[in-house]
This record gives sequence, C-alpha cells and structure tokens, in this order.
Amino acid sequence: MRHSSTGNIIKVNGQNITIYSIDNDVNGNPRYVLHYLALADSYNKAISIIKNIGGRSYGAKWFGGGVVFSSYSVESDLEFAIKGEELTDRHSIYIK
Repeated sequence: MRHSSTGNIIKVNGQNITIYSIDNDVNGNPRYVLHYLALADSYNKAISIIKNIGGRSYGAKWFGGGVVFSSYSVESDLEFAIKGEELTDRHSIYIK
C-alpha cells in the first residue's frame, strides 16, 4: 500500500484542506483521502458530502476517520461536493 506520509494542502472555498495521495483504484484512477473534519463537524455529514462525488468511508488503520474519493481535479471536485450538500440542505427545508 502506497500512501504519502505528508499531505498536500489545497484551498477549497477559502479553507485549507490537507489531502493524502494513496494507491490508484483498480482502473488506474488517482485516489485521495482526507479527514472528515476537513468537510464537516460530524462523520455522517462528511460521508454525505463526499458521496456527492462518489467517495466513501476510508477504513485503513494508518488513517482514522478518513474519507476517500477518486479525482483528476481535487479542488474542483471538493468544491462541487460541498456546494451540492449546501443545495441539498437548503431544499430540505422546503420538503419538511
């Protein structure tokens, strides 16, 4: 298992987020992992956000509380995921 021991810091919506590069998926696409607190205050909320771009929970022992996703454009994909969740939250007010 290859993972970067030091993360790369990217800026998404004015917030610095540390991401770690890990092994590519079975199709050769690059994968990244980040801690859930970089996205939300709760783990379930972070999973909901990362699922907007096809991500999921990351269960490796070296990285507790992580979420993983595949991406060729990390910054824009994370911006899309966060904005998508904000839109979902706004619309859920009207559904109730």
